[in-house]
Amino acid sequence: MDDGLGLYINKKVLADAGKAVPTTWEDVSQLAKDLTIKDSDGKIQRSGIALGSANNVDHFSDILALLVLQNGGNPGDPSIVDSNGNNLVGDALTFFTQFEKVDKVWDETLPNSTYAFAIEKAAMILAPSWRAFEIKQINPNIDFEVVPVPQLPGKPVTWASYWAEGVSKTASDPTTAWKFLKYLSTPVVLQKLYTSASNQRLFGEIYPRVDMASQLSTDPYAGAFVKQAPDAQSWYMASNTFDNGLNDEVIKYYQDAVNGLNGDRQAADVLPTLTSGVQSVMQKYQIPTSR
Repeated sequence: MDDGLGLYINKKVLADAGKAVPTTWEDVSQLAKDLTIKDSDGKIQRSGIALGSANNVDHFSDILALLVLQNGGNPGDPSIVDSNGNNLVGDALTFFTQFEKVDKVWDETLPNSTYAFAIEKAAMILAPSWRAFEIKQINPNIDFEVVPVPQLPGKPVTWASYWAEGVSKTASDPTTAWKFLKYLSTPVVLQKLYTSASNQRLFGEIYPRVDMASQLSTDPYAGAFVKQAPDAQSWYMASNTFDNGLNDEVIKYYQDAVNGLNGDRQAADVLPTLTSGVQSVMQKYQIPTSR
C-alpha cells in the first residue's frame, strides 16, 4: 500500500470564517494568516496552519520533500540552481520556514501539530492518513476532512511512502505463503478487510489497487489519498521509518537546515552544509544523487 500527505481542514473553522478550501500554496499562505488568532500579547491562541518548524511539526520532512519536489528541486543535491539562478531546495526551505519566521502563524510554544489540530489549536495540518484515527481518538467531536495537498502552478506533484508485503526466503513453505498474499490482495478480500476495519474506525486500509480507487475517491478521509496517488513522488525523507539509517540520516541534515533558517541564518548560509551532508549519506549507501 501507499500513504502520503493530505491537507487536514477543520471544517467548522473554515465555515465560520466563510473561507473556501485552499488548493494552492498561495491560498494556504493567505488563509493561514486569516485564520490565526493571537491574544493581546501576540501569543498564538489558534494557528492557521502548523508549518515552519522541524521540531513540533509532525512529518516535517515529508512536507519539506513535497515542497522541494513540487518546486522542481532535487533533495539529493541541494546545490542545484535553475536557469534563472534560483536554488530550488533553498527556495523550498525558505517557503517552509516563512510560516514561523515571517508570517508567524506557528511557533514552538505550541504542542505538536497533530495534537494541536485535534484540540483545535490549529486549523490546518499536513499529515498521512493514519493520523486521522489519532485525531478522532483525542477529540471525537472534531469535524474535519482531508483534501489533496496544495499545489504550485504546473503539473501536480504529491507525496507518497510505500509498504510492501513479502515472504521470507527462509519460510518453510514459500509457495503457499505467496498464494496467501495473492489471495489477500484480491478485490473481494480487500473489500472485506476494509469493511471490517471501518466498523472499528473512520476507514479501513486504503486500497492498493488502481482498479479499486474509484470506490474510495469520495470518502472524506481516504479519498484525498486515492486521488493523489497517480501524481505521487517519493524520496528518502519519509518520517517515522525509524530506520536509523538512510531516511533518518538525511532528515537530520534537513532538520538542521530548517533550524538554521529559523535562527538568524539564510538559505545560502545553510545550503553548503546541507549539500555536503546529504551527499555524504547518499555515498555511504551507494545511492546516486540524481532523481
